Amino acid sequence: MAMPASCPVLEFVDDQSDSIVTDLAYDYHGRRLASVSADGVIRIRDLDDNGVWCVEEGCEIKPAHQGTLWKVDWAHPGFGKQLLATCSQDRTVKIWEEHSEAAPGQERSGIGLSRGAPARWIVATTLKDSRYGVVDVKFAPRHLGLRIASASEDGHVRVYKATDLSSVSGWKMAPWSFVPCPDGLGVTCISWCSSPFLKPLLVVGTMSGLVQIWLSDGTTEELGKWSKVLDLPEHGSRGVSSVSWSPQFCTTFDRIATCGGDGRVRVHRLERRDLAEAAWASTQTAHLKDEKGETKGVAWSAEWDVNGSALCSTDGNTCRTWISEGDGVSNNWCCTDVFQEVGVGGSGGGGVAGTDRKTAMDRYEEGSAPAPPATVPEILEG
Repeated sequence: MAMPASCPVLEFVDDQSDSIVTDLAYDYHGRRLASVSADGVIRIRDLDDNGVWCVEEGCEIKPAHQGTLWKVDWAHPGFGKQLLATCSQDRTVKIWEEHSEAAPGQERSGIGLSRGAPARWIVATTLKDSRYGVVDVKFAPRHLGLRIASASEDGHVRVYKATDLSSVSGWKMAPWSFVPCPDGLGVTCISWCSSPFLKPLLVVGTMSGLVQIWLSDGTTEELGKWSKVLDLPEHGSRGVSSVSWSPQFCTTFDRIATCGGDGRVRVHRLERRDLAEAAWASTQTAHLKDEKGETKGVAWSAEWDVNGSALCSTDGNTCRTWISEGDGVSNNWCCTDVFQEVGVGGSGGGGVAGTDRKTAMDRYEEGSAPAPPATVPEILEG
C-alpha cells in the first residue's frame, strides 16, 4: 500500500466484518481507500469533510471473489475512469469499474449493499488464465497505458492490456508471459518501475526467495519479450513477502525495497550506467535494523511513500518507518518511528500473516491439489 505524502490519519474500526484485512490501497489523490479481506469482500471508503472514512452505499462488494482476496490496486485517474484490480485465491483477477448509476441488469445483491441498491462498482472483466491462486496484481505506470501485471502461484507473471478504453471490458494477455521461478513454486509479489525514461521493468519476488528484475524489449505501445537482467540477494527458502520499486524522479539510480520470511528488510541501491539505460554499474544492499536489531519472524511488507524518500515496513504487529541518512543519496537507513498494534496476539499479526495462506506446493503435499508443473514454458501465446 503506497501512502500519499500528505494523507489524513487513517483511523477506523471495521465493525462490518470479523475477517482479516489482507491489503489496503489509496487512490491517486489519497482521499479514497480500498480494502480487501480474507472473506472475499471489497470495501471502498471515502474521506468526508469531517475527516471520517465512510463506506457509502454501493461501496461494499460481497462476495467479490470465491476465495481469499490477496491484493487490490487503483488505476491512474488519467484514464478517465475509477478502476480497481483485485486478485484472489480463486485463481482470477477482476477489473472493477465505478458507475454513478446502475447499468441495466446490474442491480442485484452481491454488488450493492442489498437487492435494488445502486451497483456503483461492477465487474468490467474477469481474467481466468491462472492455474493456481493469484497473489498480486499491479496497474502499470500511466505512460505504459492501461495495463496490469499479475503474479500467480503457478509461477507466471502475466501482463494484460485494455483493448478498449471506452468500456474497459476487453483485456488481452501480452504474447510474452514469463516464469521467474524455474522450480515451479510460484511468484509472490511484483512491482513496476515507474520511470518513463526506461523500457518496461518489473521486480519480482518468488516463493523460493528469489528477487529478480525483468525487462521487456518492446515499446510502450507494444511490450515485447521479457528477459531477466539482474538477480538481487535472496530471502531464503521461506519466500519473498513484498517488493517495492521506489518512485522515479530523474535520478541516476534506482531503489528497490524487499522483505521476506527470513525477517529481513532490505533496500537495494542500483547505480545506472546511463539515465536512459536499464543496466546497472553497481548495486548496494542495506539491511535495515532498528535499535533492537533485525525484525523477528516474517517481514510482511515494505512500501515507499509517493516521493520515494521514506519507507514503511511491517512484521507481526509492528510497523516501522525508515529514512535515508544524510543527503538522501547514501544507502544508510535509520528507523524513525515504531508503531505497535495493541491487543492483537500471536506472531501472525495483521494482514496476510494471520491468514491460512497455502501455496500450490503445500496443497499438493497434502494431497488436495495436483502437482505444480515441473516445467513451465517460458513463452505463452496470448
